[in-house]
Amino acid sequence: MQGFHTTVAALPLLPPYQDHLLGGSNCQFGKIQGLRLTYQLSADQTLSAYQLDISNHEIPELQAAQVALQQPDGTGLVLWRDENYLYAHARNPDTFSVAGNPPKEITTASGASEIALAQHLTAIGAKKYGAWWCPHCHTQQTLFGKEAFEYITYVECDEAGVDPQPQACRAAGVQSYPTWEINGETYAGVQLLQSLAAASGYTGPQNFINPLPKHP
Repeated sequence: MQGFHTTVAALPLLPPYQDHLLGGSNCQFGKIQGLRLTYQLSADQTLSAYQLDISNHEIPELQAAQVALQQPDGTGLVLWRDENYLYAHARNPDTFSVAGNPPKEITTASGASEIALAQHLTAIGAKKYGAWWCPHCHTQQTLFGKEAFEYITYVECDEAGVDPQPQACRAAGVQSYPTWEINGETYAGVQLLQSLAAASGYTGPQNFINPLPKHP
């Protein structure tokens, strides 16, 4: 991990899950950087282990060797620390908000038609699944433009993204990015706005202003 050194062996209770490691990524809580490892426990449950570098930050001492938090929705969090690191295990980590890598900035503008379509898609419960690093996802977003895409319900599938929801992506059967879920049907790949309008039953104006980008 560039710029961050860690010892995974310092994270206890991990050996039973090592055969089910889904991946790891840098993470950040405010100004504190760290490492996140995510394990598959079962078909519908994951566990993330965090190691946060607190050597240059004032973090209150824990009142016990370990602090366990349990929420009614099944979310569980266990915290412990040593001199330089704060550790945590989080069951069902999709319910936690962890700062991550944002998608590439959208630089195209939106017209009234793009905004109206985006609002319609959200109103009928449509979702766009993608990953922060995905160039085709960015192409899809440029078709909507910055203002319109803010209305779209976007689900981040990559653990290293902002507010990732990998379990939701797996449950939806997402196999490539982007993937749209509209009225119970899925559509993989970049979709023209006219195609999204037809698939969703949109009948408003279709004077879309952003052309499909040409790739070299």
